[in-house]
Amino acid sequence: MNQDNSGGGKTWAEKCKTIEDAFRSLPIYHPSADAKIPYEQLIPGMGRQLLMIREPVRRAPASVSKVRAKKELSNLAKKAEALNNAVGSLSKTASSALNFRLEALRNLQTTLNILIEAATTAEVPETPDNAGLGAPEKVQARKTTWIVAHHYLGLTGKMPTLSVVDGKTGGQFFELVATVFGILGFTASAESQAKAVVKDIKRLGSPREWPPM
Repeated sequence: MNQDNSGGGKTWAEKCKTIEDAFRSLPIYHPSADAKIPYEQLIPGMGRQLLMIREPVRRAPASVSKVRAKKELSNLAKKAEALNNAVGSLSKTASSALNFRLEALRNLQTTLNILIEAATTAEVPETPDNAGLGAPEKVQARKTTWIVAHHYLGLTGKMPTLSVVDGKTGGQFFELVATVFGILGFTASAESQAKAVVKDIKRLGSPREWPPM
C-alpha cells in the first residue's frame, strides 16, 4: 500500500470512522465466552485516541516535576473512572431526560476507559521535552505506530509482523499503519515506523515490556 496523506479533507468524524473501519477489517480474534470483555468493543474509541495524538497543543502548560505529573495523572484516572461509573449507573429515566443517544454514552465510556488506561500506565520522563509545543512529527508517528501495534495484538491475538514480497513491505499490520498515517496526514514513512516498531517488538519479547499507550 502506498501511504496516502489524503485525510486532511475529511471531517473529524469521518476520520474517526475511517480509522475504526480499518481496525474492524482485521481478522478479529474471539476469545472464549468466559474471557474478559471482547477487545473489539474498544474500536469506537480508537479513531478519537489516534486523532488526539496528532492534534498540536495550542497553549504551553508549565513543566512540573515527575512526582507532580504522576499525581496529576493519578487524579485524572480517578476522576475519569468516577465519571465512567456515573454514566454507567444512570437510570433509564435519567438517561432519557439527558436526551443523549445511547451510542454516544457508550462511546463516552469507551473513551474514558482508554483515558483511564493511558493515565494509569503513562511513563513520565524526568524532564519533559517539548512541553506545550506539540510532539515533533516523528515522535507522534512512533507513538501512533505503537498504539496501532497494541490494538492490532488485542484485536487479532497475533503479534505485529511484516512481510516482504519482491522487495516490497506488506502485511496486515503495515497496511493498518499506512492507512492510519494517511488519515492523520503524517509525512513520516509508515514503512520505516512499522519496521522500527516490529524490530523493537522482537527485541522486547513480551507485550508487557512494550511502551504503554
